[in-house]
Amino acid sequence: MSETTVAPPPRRPRTAALRVVTVALLVLAGLGLAAWGGRHAWAWHHFRAGRAALEADDLDAARSHLDSCLRAWGRSTEARLLAARAARRADDLEAAERHLDEHERRGGDAEARAFEWAMLHTQRGEFADTETYLRNKVAGSEGRDALLGLEALGKGYAATGRMPDALRSLDELLRRQPDHFQAHLLRGRVISEMGELPEALADYDAAVAARPSSFEARLRRAALLERLGRLADAVAEYEALRLARPDDPEVLLGLARLRADSHELEKADALLGQLLAAHPDRTDALLERARVGLRRGEAGRAEEWAREATRRAPGDRDAFSVLALALEAQQGKEDDARRCRARIDEIDADRDRVMRLGDRAREEPGNLTLRFEIAAALLRLGRTEQGVRGLEGVLAADPNHPGAHAALADYYERTGQPDKAKAHRRP
Repeated sequence: MSETTVAPPPRRPRTAALRVVTVALLVLAGLGLAAWGGRHAWAWHHFRAGRAALEADDLDAARSHLDSCLRAWGRSTEARLLAARAARRADDLEAAERHLDEHERRGGDAEARAFEWAMLHTQRGEFADTETYLRNKVAGSEGRDALLGLEALGKGYAATGRMPDALRSLDELLRRQPDHFQAHLLRGRVISEMGELPEALADYDAAVAARPSSFEARLRRAALLERLGRLADAVAEYEALRLARPDDPEVLLGLARLRADSHELEKADALLGQLLAAHPDRTDALLERARVGLRRGEAGRAEEWAREATRRAPGDRDAFSVLALALEAQQGKEDDARRCRARIDEIDADRDRVMRLGDRAREEPGNLTLRFEIAAALLRLGRTEQGVRGLEGVLAADPNHPGAHAALADYYERTGQPDKAKAHRRP
């Protein structure tokens, strides 16, 4: 029987095979380009939205958009500079500093970065090399940079207690842009600290009118209505805010104070219990609960809460006052009460010292001894942020200042930050 030979299948021409491979590669390349284009469009959208939000003073939205943009465009120095600006204006100075360092590392515009650094240092109250620079920048421009400079000056002056200077900067800012949201918000705080409450309320009203959705502006307005004695209006505002954020600690604390003032002590205590369950370190909530405890005749429990408040805030005069009252309401605790009263006298002396030295420091801005003594007193008073910033300012002018290093080392040791404490320990 003859063997049957099966013919092999015909070979596909080489040109046809190459065509298939080429098409496949083109499809893959197209998919890659589409993905890249989509990512680019996504980043560009967030960049534009972040820039627009920043120009509209919506800092939370600006930061969110710019952070999203940088996840795709991490090398963009323009986006990085805007992110630094948004963080700085939102008072997150550490984040702003990180963005500026990265901006420099990637070779961003040095002049624009210098302007941002000047505003950052100014907001920290470090005026030695920035105040004149920013004042000249403001005087020589009517544009956006001038508004930013005035805002930074206002914040820096307010942070260092130079309230008249802060007010002048904010008045000028609002003269140039009457609906400036951040300026109204900051001027309201400055004026309220100067004791001019009705005028401060007008600024908060203007801030709310400029941005009705701003939780911060409405919260400040509610607190000021409370201080003005417009309790029904304050309750209505706090309750509206509570609908938006049921667990917000500031809202719960404000409502608790108002319920206590209306003799609704159980409701006040329940609100404070809810707040402290989520935020056990809130000194103001502990203190308010101690006050409520005293009004309910629970001196022992009031003492516990007030003691915890003084432990967390050793420079808080009100905490020691409430603790003294709780001790005086109990038999056998007269000596402890006297020690509390002595501590109150020390706090009062530190406060007077800060006021007195502050007047001299304004006349002698280069006097590091005065600046150190003020910063150290602020730290003893529990005004931690201002005290630490003041001591860092002293070290910026004199990196070897022994008193500033020692005060910061003690503070960081006391607050459980051994690495930072070690950095300031000197032989």
